[in-house]
Amino acid sequence: MARLHYASATDKSNEREANIIGIVALVCVACQMDKKFARLQTGVTKSQVIGILGKPNADKVENGSETLRWDAGNHYVKLRDGRVSE
Repeated sequence: MARLHYASATDKSNEREANIIGIVALVCVACQMDKKFARLQTGVTKSQVIGILGKPNADKVENGSETLRWDAGNHYVKLRDGRVSE
């Protein structure tokens, strides 16, 4: 005999609360990343960038420039000759 499970108001409330906490956590991470990015300047080396921001999630080389990308807040840094260009 199969049992049916009905979602209670408490289940839905817990799910909603978990979603809100997840969204708040993502916003906080993005805000922290914005503060770290504010510390960067043109000419900073790749190793200095990684020291400030941590290891990037993606790294792409194209047309003589390198792009480092972080998932938090969809941030990126472009390097030319191993130094920040934008």
